[in-house]
Amino acid sequence: MLEIPANKSMPKHGHEALEATLVLHGGYCDEKGDYNKGDLVVASSDEVHSPVSASSGCICLVVYSGSLQFKGLLGSILNLTKF
Repeated sequence: MLEIPANKSMPKHGHEALEATLVLHGGYCDEKGDYNKGDLVVASSDEVHSPVSASSGCICLVVYSGSLQFKGLLGSILNLTKF
């Protein structure tokens, strides 16, 4: 489960494999679109995105294999944690 507070963003990241996200409450947007309660979003391993939550925030069920690959300076630090 992932909760993103209202109008906050996740660091830009990619994935080692597929990531599936089911929006349970609120919504979010990223470089590819806007997603709301009930939407199922599947991101492939070659996609890089930075999700931003809606004004109502976002609660999602996220399933992925492997680890996230964060980008940028902050990403270099976060990658040490192996999320």
